[in-house]
Amino acid sequence: TIANTHVVAPLKETNPNDPRIPWLEAAIDHILKDDESIGESFSYFGRNSKAHHVMVFYAMRPNFEYSQRLDEIMRQTFDRDHDKNLKLGLPIRASDKCIDESECPSFDHYMDLMETVWKENKNYHEWGRRDDGSSRNISIILTSESLDIFQAQKAFEAEKRLQFPLLNLQQSQVVDAPVEFDFVTNKFDMVQNSGNPEKLKDLDNKEEVLLSAVASIKMQLHAQYTVGNCCSSHHLLIFYFLQEGCGAYPENRGQCMQDHDDPRFRICCGWTKTDDCLAKRKFREQQAKR
Repeated sequence: TIANTHVVAPLKETNPNDPRIPWLEAAIDHILKDDESIGESFSYFGRNSKAHHVMVFYAMRPNFEYSQRLDEIMRQTFDRDHDKNLKLGLPIRASDKCIDESECPSFDHYMDLMETVWKENKNYHEWGRRDDGSSRNISIILTSESLDIFQAQKAFEAEKRLQFPLLNLQQSQVVDAPVEFDFVTNKFDMVQNSGNPEKLKDLDNKEEVLLSAVASIKMQLHAQYTVGNCCSSHHLLIFYFLQEGCGAYPENRGQCMQDHDDPRFRICCGWTKTDDCLAKRKFREQQAKR
């Protein structure tokens, strides 16, 4: 491999007893192994490849200036006690992704998805209440490039619907008061309303747009449970980090909506050729012509 030829071999020639050599060889061996299968119903290039993920991580390294700016964004985005909260990750790709590359559910549909994540979390009832009976804070980390999404979020908040039902696990009945949640968003986000580099290359603030995109990734790494649309390469990048244990909670591997147990939340990509997805695409095209 390249690493053996250009890193390990020169070290061995210089000093065969260099203590770094066993570590480097072990790292190379680890990287070349595939990850365990992550989801069965939806696949893409490099999904289970550690080597692919390593190359992506290398390309994503920010320089010192932007690393400091990212750290400052994180400090101002998350409050001091955020580690005590249950955090659900919700990256939403919309805007020009909705033209022909992906289905784009409504914001309410995404909130239904978050409630499902909340209910399916085996420990959610432990987060619902503290020992003294008070509510524990729950946050949804919301990131998107779409202005429409953030406008829908504000409308959702204005309707005071920021609640999850607290269930009795044995009887599956709603008990006590519902559990409230809030949104965590990046107030410095450029919200460029596009993921197309061709539309961004002539912007004066394109570096700020890229910083926003990387900040969104770093925000999502703070979540304990993350669900995203794997028609989006941006979401795949988030999942690469999560799958390799780079998030704050290593057990969070991320979940593609395409792999969701509930068919209501399985999004069709523009290139998905199942009968169901082709029928949905035909319907959208017919609606667009009206």
